[in-house]
Amino acid sequence: MSFCTTKVLFPVPSYSTYSNPNSDNKDKPFFWGVLNMVSYTAWVQDGSTWYEFFDFKEWIQAKRYSEVLPAIRQVEEVVEEGAFAAGFVSYDAGPAFDVALDAVPSAELPFVAFGIYRQCREHSCSPFPAVAPEDREQDYELGEWEALISGGAYERAIKAVREYIRAGDTYQVNYTFQQHARFQGDTWAFFVDLCRAQQGGCAAYMDWEDLVICSASPELFFRRSGKEVVSRPMKGTAPRGVDCRTDRAMREWLQESGLANSEGEISL
Repeated sequence: MSFCTTKVLFPVPSYSTYSNPNSDNKDKPFFWGVLNMVSYTAWVQDGSTWYEFFDFKEWIQAKRYSEVLPAIRQVEEVVEEGAFAAGFVSYDAGPAFDVALDAVPSAELPFVAFGIYRQCREHSCSPFPAVAPEDREQDYELGEWEALISGGAYERAIKAVREYIRAGDTYQVNYTFQQHARFQGDTWAFFVDLCRAQQGGCAAYMDWEDLVICSASPELFFRRSGKEVVSRPMKGTAPRGVDCRTDRAMREWLQESGLANSEGEISL
């Protein structure tokens, strides 16, 4: 997708976030990101560390805009009581936070879905978990990806975007569309291959029977540790140089790039 993020969902694509709280110490990291599984366990990556959530307790979901904020508050409450949470808040939930936002809700996905777990343990195994779920076939077949829109619809959409920019209604649009492919076999094996190919640091895997999320994102939406918040987006940023000279060159490019500055502002 256009924001350098790889996320594959079965049966349907969506954007996701994840959380990995620990209520024993409020200064420990609390993650939100753009996620074993017959038992509803989940795996979430933070750099070289993977968090395995297991001993499933309950679901917290929101399928209406009016349920979004209460659901998130409920997640915070059970975490404060000592539980662990892993799940997602869809981009489509935006109107619940600001009525000025517009969205086209997915018919298949809730706006908020978190699994609540009694236990969570760490694994140091980069770039993907060395401990595979038991009884997995470790094999899969993936068909050719096909866009869910026609070429004509894509061209009309891009034309409309350019007209909005030309009219001054907006200065940047992240245009995306869904794709689908036939899949058969072990989603965990597919996820491991995805991690190998992407080499990111913020992956997540969730298998919730009817829905499997395979996310190999290289971007950290944000991490909160006490009063400190860390965000590591790719939009509006540049890689470090090999020396001070190239570092200065990349910094000057960022300062002069209108696109990079716009992307940085959108991220913030």
